[in-house]
Amino acid sequence: MTFLDFQAIKAQLDQKFHRFFKPSIFLKFVPDEMGCISVLQFFNYVLRKVSLMQARLDLSYYDADNDGFLVESELNQYVADLIPSLKLDSLNPSVHQYYICSSVRKFLFFMDPLKRGKIAIQKILLSPILTELFELREPELPEDYERTNWFSAFSALKIYGQYLSLDTDQNGMISRSEMSKFNNGTLTDLYLDRVYEERQTRRGNMDYKTFVDFVLAIENPNAPESITYQFKLLDVKAQGYLDDFTIGYLFKSVVEKMISFGHEPVHVADVVNEVFDMANPKVGDKITLEDLLKCGVGGTITTILTDCRGFWAYDNRESLEGR
Repeated sequence: MTFLDFQAIKAQLDQKFHRFFKPSIFLKFVPDEMGCISVLQFFNYVLRKVSLMQARLDLSYYDADNDGFLVESELNQYVADLIPSLKLDSLNPSVHQYYICSSVRKFLFFMDPLKRGKIAIQKILLSPILTELFELREPELPEDYERTNWFSAFSALKIYGQYLSLDTDQNGMISRSEMSKFNNGTLTDLYLDRVYEERQTRRGNMDYKTFVDFVLAIENPNAPESITYQFKLLDVKAQGYLDDFTIGYLFKSVVEKMISFGHEPVHVADVVNEVFDMANPKVGDKITLEDLLKCGVGGTITTILTDCRGFWAYDNRESLEGR
């Protein structure tokens, strides 16, 4: 449609729809050689805007103190009330509480890095995480969406199943020794010790909420929030940076794990030098969190210092890429 068509449609509609027919909105779209914009693209734009306004109203309903933020309990209730509208047919009501937990933890992990316990509604609305959740409203989802969408029944049951399989004594918590089986036992002992030292646990055991945060960090290694999460664990001396001693200390644990799996050991000093080359720190002998976030391979560095399988994949990346 041309701009004249655009204005003609506006003239036929009620005043409340005029916000969608401003000249500035027409200019958002790339016209063809005749000066026409795509009706379908415009329709999809309006649809997204309306969905966003509806989502704002829905989220604001749960904002009990009207401060523009939602705390964890309010997010829990929002997701709980949303469940009937989502494609979660295979999810038994008995595990809804775990679904709510894993869903809300994703919002908090990525959108509340300072751990204030609340997220601005505006931030939620602009987040791709909310879009990912709303994908479950579609009646027909491709199978790959089911497997990659964090909020799908498949993903929720996978995480819950992991937790149950690790909880061998069935006390509802995961002990340090039980956690050693995570990811087929490829995470180093030193790293897991640090997880249990630094992350919130109950009497030395990990609850489901803490486990979900841990999984989010492991599955999204390149995300700034995950790198931040891991940096605190890697900073064993709480110095605010990683020096060559710390990196060597961390990687020795990787070598020990590699040997236990039957792999040939590698020279620790060589890997320490390579990590410094990758991080390209501002101060030559100290790798800070800022360095890891800026270097572009922070997730790779945290992985090769904590997971023997991750290091093996990195060390053999050229042969793996050639397959």
